[in-house]
Amino acid sequence: MRHRGERGTRGAHATRVGVLQQLITVQASALAGGMVFVPQEPEDWWDVSDACDVTAQVDIAATSPVSMGSVGFRLESAPAAGDLALWMPIFSVPLVTPGSYMLSSLAGCAVSVGPVARYLRWSAFSSEGSGTWSMTFKVHVARSRTPYFAPTQIPGCAAWFRADLGAVLSPTTTTVTSWTDQSSPTSVNLLSASGTTPTYVPAVTTQLTSAFAGYPTIAFAAANSDILKVTGAAITQPNTVILVVSAATSTSAQALFCGSSITNQGITIPASSTTQININAGTGVNVTLPNGNAGPSIIEVDWNGASTNVYQNGQLATSMPVNPGTHGLTFGTVGALPGSGGSDFLTGNVAELIVYNQALTAAQRTLVTRYLGGRYGITVP
Repeated sequence: MRHRGERGTRGAHATRVGVLQQLITVQASALAGGMVFVPQEPEDWWDVSDACDVTAQVDIAATSPVSMGSVGFRLESAPAAGDLALWMPIFSVPLVTPGSYMLSSLAGCAVSVGPVARYLRWSAFSSEGSGTWSMTFKVHVARSRTPYFAPTQIPGCAAWFRADLGAVLSPTTTTVTSWTDQSSPTSVNLLSASGTTPTYVPAVTTQLTSAFAGYPTIAFAAANSDILKVTGAAITQPNTVILVVSAATSTSAQALFCGSSITNQGITIPASSTTQININAGTGVNVTLPNGNAGPSIIEVDWNGASTNVYQNGQLATSMPVNPGTHGLTFGTVGALPGSGGSDFLTGNVAELIVYNQALTAAQRTLVTRYLGGRYGITVP
């Protein structure tokens, strides 16, 4: 295969709206019964982590042969540029005749149109046939909601972990060796793996089930004793902990996020529960969630002693506030209770974790909840 034409906008210019690809001709040979892909050169990929959605105009100037029923064009996105297996189409169009094609990606949309992860590139492809095909085209891209809301825009963001931005994988497997804090400056340096590690679930898997709107997650399994240990400074109450999580029903309790000891703040799903979480900062309190534990949820706990409130998907749980105790949070574990080997292991997926060193106001809560709801396809007020 070969490329002819000008180079596209380089990564150094990825922060501006403009041309993803200047006019170029792509040529390849079709493969009977197989797929042939011609992706954009790596040096021209865009980092679009500053946007939620993108809209592209693809101008097809010429095609050869004229009948292009088995040839198409798509934009692809990946949370990490280095692993080719992570690239997934966010939209795709078959090319029948030359012309202009408007393509749009929306967070939380259907499986056939995926959300943007971090990196963006184009790819031309043929799905069948024989002989040589080519197309001449250029691509303009505009970011939507640029820059998008980020949790760090609210004062007091002490930690922010997102599966598609900071998960570091083993070189030979999909296990997560560390999870990097995205807050700046970082007060929590790393979620470092200890023992058996959880698994990175790429967008291709979540798209097949429509879970988390197709965004990647980190999967924990009790059978594997998966656990991530956290290092970081202690935070006193009041503070706020927010998780985007989905858990399977288990005959044993499942710890979501806990301090470094059982006297620290912790969030756990009671054994066999499909409706409750247990919050504990010295005194355990069971809280019934408005929507139960089924499916991805945004779980928020505003820790403030006897005035502690729990929210699910932006909705206040009943019988609030409660008093789970006044102990603070010393960062400890995700996916299990603290200890040398952990216990009460989570069977489920975590997409995002945010910690603030203050209790959020109603306006701040709305910003964070709508950001998470729009991103992961969760209905919120």
